[in-house]
Order: sequence, then C-alpha cells, then structure tokens
Amino acid sequence: MNGQEMIEEWIAAEFNLLEVTIESDSAFPFGKRILDTNGDFMIVFFNEKTQRIMCTFKGAEQFQFPVFQ
Repeated sequence: MNGQEMIEEWIAAEFNLLEVTIESDSAFPFGKRILDTNGDFMIVFFNEKTQRIMCTFKGAEQFQFPVFQ
C-alpha cells in the first residue's frame, strides 16, 4: 500500500466523511487538509522517511505529529 492509499484509508476510518471537507494540500507529501464546519483544520500527510502518516494542525504547521493507527 502506498502513502496515498494509507492516508485515504486512515481518513475514512477516523472521520465521518459527511461532516468534513477534504482538500489536497500540495505543501506536504500526499497532503490532505481536513476541514470541519468551524473552519478549523488538520493536515494529514505521509512521511516517506519514516513510512508513517503524520499530521499537523491549523496554525501549527511547523509541528508534526505521528498518527497512531
């Protein structure tokens, strides 16, 4: 499974897709910006070096956190 597939699978498992908007975010590898109805968002992306899904949050793009599945 490649990074894109891993991210899509994780998003589908963690979010109600009817309650969020998902956009591409080209600033990150395979990046997806997940927005809620309040305008808050998180960015999920794939770290090829560690082979892990990572995330960051609105206003904290410099801080990146691993996603535990």
